Amino acid sequence: MRNYGSVAVHNTCLRVILTNIIFFLNQTQ
Repeated sequence: MRNYGSVAVHNTCLRVILTNIIFFLNQTQ
């Protein structure tokens, strides 16, 4: 539970990166 904040931030960063990748792939197609 002590690392919950770090995990939440990390998951948010991954979500943003995945969203950018999906957006980029959609624009490429």
